[in-house]
Formats: sequence, structure tokens, C-alpha cells
Amino acid sequence: LVEDTYTSDEIAEMLAGLQAVVRGEVETELLNMAHTNALLLRQLFNQAEKWHLKLQADISELENRDLLEAVKEFENKQFSMREVGTPFSPKHKKLEPLNEGGGAALLQLVSYS
Repeated sequence: LVEDTYTSDEIAEMLAGLQAVVRGEVETELLNMAHTNALLLRQLFNQAEKWHLKLQADISELENRDLLEAVKEFENKQFSMREVGTPFSPKHKKLEPLNEGGGAALLQLVSYS
């Protein structure tokens, strides 16, 4: 954008181009998130099957406004704790992977509760 003045047609054309780029990026990111979530669920179901667990899904919880607001607040809190473009701070603990003994110990702990 080297020129100082633009016609209304040029501005409309630039905005239309920008809109197309943003729309494409958002669609790509949403598809990527959906595919990632599908793979994550697949892993969880495979692990549950391995341990002979019966999973039950309560679909009505997907429309629970209180839970949705709680998730929204959690996300806002997490994103407000870091600057844009920087990774999460090291104070956030990561989950430790379960080895073969860890999973059995966890299941035994749950079964006694």
C-alpha cells in the first residue's frame, strides 16, 4: 500500500481480498481443530477399550450453559495469562504419561473410591 489515496472501489476490493484470506484461515483452523479433537477422542476410546472400561456420554451436558460458561472463563483466564504469540508459561503443569504400571495403579485407586 504505497499510494496515499485510494478510490472506494480499490478499498472495497482490498477488503474483499482480506475477507477471503481471513475466511480461508479460519476455516482451515476450525477443520484442523475438529480433526485433532477426533483423533484425541479416538485415542481415549482406544485406551478405554484396552482397560475394558465402559464409557457413557451425556449429550445433554453439551448444551449446559453453566458448563459452557465455565469453559469460556477457563479459556479466557488461560489466554490472559500469556502474551500473544508466546507459549504457555512453565508454571502450567503438563500431565505425566501413564506407563503400564501407572494405568493399573490408577484403576485400582479409582475402584477403591
